[in-house]
Amino acid sequence: MNMKSRVLRFAAGAVAALAAAIIFNRIGMAWLADMDVDPSDQAGAAFHDGCAMFLTLAIPAMLGGGVGGFIARQDGYYAAVAAFIGWSLVGAFWTFWATPVVAHASGHDRLMHYFLYNPLPTLPFGAFGGWLAGQFSSGKFSLNDAEPVVVPGSDE
Repeated sequence: MNMKSRVLRFAAGAVAALAAAIIFNRIGMAWLADMDVDPSDQAGAAFHDGCAMFLTLAIPAMLGGGVGGFIARQDGYYAAVAAFIGWSLVGAFWTFWATPVVAHASGHDRLMHYFLYNPLPTLPFGAFGGWLAGQFSSGKFSLNDAEPVVVPGSDE
């Protein structure tokens, strides 16, 4: 693969990672909007807030990094890191992703605020998604085991 196509694949992977993360963020918000949470139900509110933390930044970043890593292949990790460093730099000044309303008890919780409004959680999750997808798409990882799995002590 020549350098020009590798750079183009890298750039396309980074852009696709950001676009996919924003799309998955909106899908997560749509899923959260359909949840009917009774504020007096502490367990339901805690479940909603936990879903809010992961469905708005962590999971969209990982899936977006996966899309970018699949496109960038062996440079998937670097494309995802570049994309989510850009997300973090822009997000430090402007919260452009959708954030849900959380339960009143969680409204002033520092951890909830960190996971909903701070862009830094996107970086490790997006980098992991990009690395994992890059490993699979470049052929370094495979779901086909070369050696059969044998559990010690089993009859097989």
